[in-house]
Amino acid sequence: MATSTTSRQGASSDTSEHLEQAREHLKEAASASQMAAAEAKSAATAEMDELLDKGRDVLCSAEALIRKHPVAAFGAAFAAGWLLSRLGRHK
Repeated sequence: MATSTTSRQGASSDTSEHLEQAREHLKEAASASQMAAAEAKSAATAEMDELLDKGRDVLCSAEALIRKHPVAAFGAAFAAGWLLSRLGRHK
């Protein structure tokens, strides 16, 4: 009977050690995941800021071009609208 009790205690101790190791691995994995997510967020934010700046530059450049050549801009807009209306018309 004594050997049965000590073998149970040994198995229980091994199980507890395995559970503790599993907990540590899970903590490390969660920490690594959080760090990776933070880095991805930072990279995405930087990329979005860069794209927004490029978009603003394009709009400013288009605005300057329209101010410099208003008649040509009106003609181009009119032609684009006419072409789109022709393409969108169903017979």
